[in-house]
Amino acid sequence: MNMPPEIQRAMKLQVEAERKKRAYILESEGTRQAEMNKAEGEKQSRILRSEAAAQEGINKAFSQSKAAESEKLSLILQSKAEMQSRINMAKAHYSNKKSFDNILNKM
Repeated sequence: MNMPPEIQRAMKLQVEAERKKRAYILESEGTRQAEMNKAEGEKQSRILRSEAAAQEGINKAFSQSKAAESEKLSLILQSKAEMQSRINMAKAHYSNKKSFDNILNKM
């Protein structure tokens, strides 16, 4: 079957238009998917940076807590040592006074 050249040209134009339409749709879908992937990557990056900052804050607070606890323990031990020193001085003083009193009583 032979078709007139105008109909053949019209059919070729229609086929070419369909090809261009499909190509345009595929290209736009690819661009859309690429933009979505980029946005998702940026979102994940922000989430990870936020989580890292939060963990850094937690670590800093924990470190400060441990330092304060260590300082508190140091002060307690220092205070205990000072009290023990005073007790020893009082015992020595009392012992010396008792010895002195014994000497006076023997006279």
